[in-house]
Amino acid sequence: MTTFTKCLKIMNKQKIISYLGFAQKAGKVVIGFDAITKKFRHFPLILVCESASERTKNEIVKFARGGKVIFAENVAELTNREGCKVIAVSDENLANAIINEFSQK
Repeated sequence: MTTFTKCLKIMNKQKIISYLGFAQKAGKVVIGFDAITKKFRHFPLILVCESASERTKNEIVKFARGGKVIFAENVAELTNREGCKVIAVSDENLANAIINEFSQK
């Protein structure tokens, strides 16, 4: 079952940016709705921007298949990519570290 977290403010943004940077360097991050939905695998964490369209949010929730979906305020800031609305992390340990940072608020 997919779990959701609605988080309007990111408390420890710098730590989350660091974790996402580690995941990107390791090749464990998929960025963008199309890229995520083309990969037919389980992602332990998917970050969705609050400003994403309702259709995008609903499709990601359907696609999550048991992973955790977190709705965050400004996902593009976390990756330094303009217009980025959806990020998936495929590494279980980095995903758990990011989830812990969101839950510490």
